[in-house]
Amino acid sequence: MLTIKLTKDFCSSSFKPKNVPAIFFVQSEYQTNLQVTHDYKPLRKPDHGYMVNLTCKLSATKAGLEAYQLTVVQSGVFEITADEEISQHVLEEAIAVHCLERLFPYARTIITQLLLSGGFPIVVLPQIDFKQRYASRTEAGEDAEAAASVRLSP
Repeated sequence: MLTIKLTKDFCSSSFKPKNVPAIFFVQSEYQTNLQVTHDYKPLRKPDHGYMVNLTCKLSATKAGLEAYQLTVVQSGVFEITADEEISQHVLEEAIAVHCLERLFPYARTIITQLLLSGGFPIVVLPQIDFKQRYASRTEAGEDAEAAASVRLSP
């Protein structure tokens, strides 16, 4: 049996509004793009500990003008244990699916707060099926940590 425990989470973010205040007077819809990536590294302590970073980059344009660039790195320290030795494939799936499912809601909340604080409309980020994302990447022979881009409609 595989046990995944989030022991600590933290966040870093960057929000860069562009073409302000002119962008607020442009009569056009925002076009947004979301890119989601992740990486991880094993930790010495705790045993079976892994630092997992979920990076969400959101950018927007309006009538061809760049409106903002936003980056949120939601990180967590996870303890991943099992009754028997964990294969590399099982470990990568646990991180790419279960760990990211736990981190994404925090990242989504931070993105919403940053947009509101900057005076921009809220972007409702879609729920990401990390299991499907992992399966499609491994079937295609791609790196499980490869970026996924999502075009969001206004």
